[in-house]
Amino acid sequence: GSRTGTSADYATNGVHWFTGTNWTTYDRSNDPKYNALTNSTDVVNVIVDPKNSKHAFMGTWGSGLLEYAPGGIVRVYDTTNSTLQPLNVPGFHPLQVGGEAFDSQGNLWVATCLNAKPLNRLSPDGTWLGFSMPSSMNSNFLYNLLIDVNNSCGYFEKSLEVMDEYTRFRQGLPPSENIYSEQQY
Repeated sequence: GSRTGTSADYATNGVHWFTGTNWTTYDRSNDPKYNALTNSTDVVNVIVDPKNSKHAFMGTWGSGLLEYAPGGIVRVYDTTNSTLQPLNVPGFHPLQVGGEAFDSQGNLWVATCLNAKPLNRLSPDGTWLGFSMPSSMNSNFLYNLLIDVNNSCGYFEKSLEVMDEYTRFRQGLPPSENIYSEQQY
């Protein structure tokens, strides 16, 4: 899959998995969970689990977050089983994942687009936590998450923005005015 600007290309060619010696394609013909996806199946970003190279997460530009292992999709994370939220656009509600990143504690951070809680964290115990942002961030596309050595989570919107490990969003305001912790799933 791919993304052209902020639009999906609606590619349906599946996901290609390299085992170190062979390539395997998981698509509608051999992966029932991939075949069941109803929105765009464009895979636009991938993060491999730093603790297990046979485990990865793939963000789609319409169907949420796909968890993969050898054999295909293990789980699809969407609005029914996570804090991930779809676009807040009248009449159009795909779940667009703009990026993922792992921190040193094994938390997976996930950026979604155009909604009230665009930054989400999946902890190693399976608990999701969604984070609200200043209203100006809720109306933008968030891409390419980065985690630094201090576990600060940064993402690209129009520039690099940073949220530190205490969930203090830094946008020039005093830290006490920037705590945006939110719902747990």
